[in-house]
Amino acid sequence: MAMEGRPRSRLSNVTIDLPGVGVDGIVLDDCEGTVLDGVSVLTGGYPLRVSSNGTGGGKCLATLKNLHRLQSSMLSDVDAQQLASSLSGTTCLDGTDAAKRTLAVIGVTDDNLYGTVLDE
Repeated sequence: MAMEGRPRSRLSNVTIDLPGVGVDGIVLDDCEGTVLDGVSVLTGGYPLRVSSNGTGGGKCLATLKNLHRLQSSMLSDVDAQQLASSLSGTTCLDGTDAAKRTLAVIGVTDDNLYGTVLDE
């Protein structure tokens, strides 16, 4: 599911189940302020990929609420870094700098969100 140039959108109760396919689940490009509420994604690629256009300036690139699952069946989280913690409530994936960046989520473990920065 791809969205481009749709800031402050809302995706509610989205389920994507493609474990054997090497594609990304939800891809948000230039959609700062988008809220993902009640999301469950299992895919072979990145479950969630969020790109900023470099004008983040401290805004939430995406807000995660009531997260059910973000999991990749094919990607290893060995090289992943912690992108966010305390997923029990609302979590903001932020764009605190002015560089163009893409955050790619690999999975959730012990209430922490793990992934990688693909470009800066």
